[in-house]
Parts: sequence; structure tokens; C-alpha cells
Amino acid sequence: MTRITGLGRISAIRNAKGTAQAVAGGFRVAEGGSALPLAATSPLGGLLAVQEVFGSQTRDRAAQLSGETVLGALGGLQAASMAGNDGQALAHLHDAVGAMIEPDDPALRRIIGAIRLRARVELARYRAIGAPV
Repeated sequence: MTRITGLGRISAIRNAKGTAQAVAGGFRVAEGGSALPLAATSPLGGLLAVQEVFGSQTRDRAAQLSGETVLGALGGLQAASMAGNDGQALAHLHDAVGAMIEPDDPALRRIIGAIRLRARVELARYRAIGAPV
């Protein structure tokens, strides 16, 4: 753990051109109307980057859950097919495939694509034998 023992030496603030300016009496607005870019004057750029990372993670997690839902629907269809009552399970699989989310992570995208393909094969197979979807 780092301990703070006091304030360091106060140094001059450098402007955009790299020249030092002494700041007496605290902060002041630069004269001459020169404005700094938005990213340099506020944490907005950093906030947007953090939101993008969390948005990507949230999207990947939602995609993973939708893939698990489709896998569960495939298992449910298998069990219902063995019992001879697959109509509702087939509709559930169809809805689950329609609600799948595309992830941002390339490896997860391939996995979700394989799950989607398998589910579509099952849906096509049941359509071929005349079961309603």
C-alpha cells in the first residue's frame, strides 16, 4: 500500500504548445479564446469507453444466456418428441431461436452460430415431417 506523506513540489502548468505558464492564485481560463478538445476537458471520452466495454460484456452475457435457452429448448424438444407431444416444445424452440442475440466476442459468436445452426436443422427436420412450427 502506498502512503501519502505530503504534497509534492508544485510545478508550472504547460499549455497545448508545451510552454510553461505560472499559475498564480489558482485555476484560470486560457486567454485568447483557444478551446481544448472535449476529450481533454472532460472525462466523457473515458466514460464512453467504459460504457462500450460494459455494453460488450453485457451483450456477450445476454448472448450466452440466449444460447443456453436454445440448448434447453433443444433438450425439451427431444424429451417431448419421445413422449409424442412435441408441438409446444417445437414452438418454444422456434421462439428461442428468434430471440437469440449476436455476441461481440468472436469465439462466442462461433459457438452461438453452431447452436443456432443445430436448432435450425431441428426446426427444418420437423417441418419436413409436417409438424407445425
